[in-house]
Amino acid sequence: MLARLWAENKKFLLITGTGLTMFLLLNSWADAYIGRAEGWLDEATHIEREIRELKRELNRGYWREKSRSRSYGDHETRLLRAIENSPEPELGRFDRASPRLQFNQAIDRVWASALEQANRSGLRIPEKLAPEDFGLDRSDGRREYERYYDYLGVVRRALEGIVAAGIAEIGRPELIPEEDSLVAENERFACRFRAARFELLGSSRSFVELLDQFQRDGEFLQVRLVDLRGSQLEGQLRGTVEFAGMRLIHLDAEAEADMGNVEQTVDAGASESR
Repeated sequence: MLARLWAENKKFLLITGTGLTMFLLLNSWADAYIGRAEGWLDEATHIEREIRELKRELNRGYWREKSRSRSYGDHETRLLRAIENSPEPELGRFDRASPRLQFNQAIDRVWASALEQANRSGLRIPEKLAPEDFGLDRSDGRREYERYYDYLGVVRRALEGIVAAGIAEIGRPELIPEEDSLVAENERFACRFRAARFELLGSSRSFVELLDQFQRDGEFLQVRLVDLRGSQLEGQLRGTVEFAGMRLIHLDAEAEADMGNVEQTVDAGASESR
C-alpha cells in the first residue's frame, strides 16, 4: 500500500517535502532573526533614552558654562578698560604717508597741554622730547608707532598728574625699555609694561597726591617710587618715580604678525633684486 502510494505520488511528495523543509528552515531563521531584532530594538531604545538624558545634561552644562564664559569675558573687558590707557587720538587716524610728522605733532600737543596746565599753577615743565627719544626709524610702520604712541600716552598722563599734584620741579622724562610679564599658568598672554622715569622735587603732600592721581579707571598708571630722599630745600623731597602703562598682549598673534612682516620684507627685497 505504502509502496504503491509512494510510486504513484513520489514527485509530489518530494516537492512537498522539500518545500516543507525549506519552510521549517526559513521559519526557524525568521524566529531567530526576529528574536535578535527585538533585542536590538530594546538595546536601541535603551541607548536612545541614555542619549536623550545625556543631551539634556549637556544642554544644561553648555548654557551654564556659556553664561560663565560670557561673565568672565565681560569682567576681563571691564578690567582692561580700567587699567589700560586709551590709545592716543592720532593713532585712530594714523597717517601712513607722514607718520613721523604726525607723531611730532602729537608730541607738540602733549607738551602744549602740559604747559597750559603748568602755567596756571606757576610750575615749569621739562624740555620736550623729540621723536628720536622714542627710537623712531624711517622704516617704521604702524606697529612700531603703536609702541611709540603708547609711550607718549604714558608721558602725557604722567605730566598731567605731576602738574596736578603740584610737584615743584620736574626732570626730563626718560623712556624705559618695555617689559613683559607672563600671565600666570598661561604662556600665550603677557602683560606688557611701557614706562617713563622722572626725577621730581616736591613736598611730601604733593608726592601723596601724585600717587592718588593714577588710580582711576581708564587713566590708570602703575607708579613705582624708586627712591625718595630729603633735599637741601626745607620741606622738600627729591625722588625718582617710574610711571608704567600696561597692555595685555596675545603672544601667539604677535608671533604670527612678526612672521608676516618678515615674509613681506623678504618678498620686497627679492622684488628689488629682480
